[in-house]
Amino acid sequence: MLALVRRHPILAAVLLILGVALGSAAAATYRAGLVRVSVEEKRPGGEKVKLFVPGILLTTALRLVPEKTLQDELRDARPWLPVAAALTKQLQNYPDASFVEVSNPQEQVRLSTRGGVLVVDVSSPDETVHVSVPLATLADLTAELSKN
Repeated sequence: MLALVRRHPILAAVLLILGVALGSAAAATYRAGLVRVSVEEKRPGGEKVKLFVPGILLTTALRLVPEKTLQDELRDARPWLPVAAALTKQLQNYPDASFVEVSNPQEQVRLSTRGGVLVVDVSSPDETVHVSVPLATLADLTAELSKN
């Protein structure tokens, strides 16, 4: 390695910068975690959809939405965004908890946190839905949306 630095200092510098950039990207992706969405229809031959998306893609994609569209879509939610940002940030400091559990003979809905992840589980006669979003990702998203 030392020989590479002596013979090709520019190449060594480029490789170092590339390594730091890749390491930073990996750390950001790890911190943001994975957003998981699973939907399963309960009819014979029903569809099963499983989607795994790095959380960092959500905050990155948010920057691609035109400002006017974002303003229009967030009009009603705007007053609540700072509250949502503060809540998601603080939830990261608390232990796992179940916030909402609604159940009747036909449907069950559960909203909870587990291991730093917000989990929504819904079961109905037609389908089962599972969504999990890392709280760090939610905190980043709500903080970003609060700025707009």
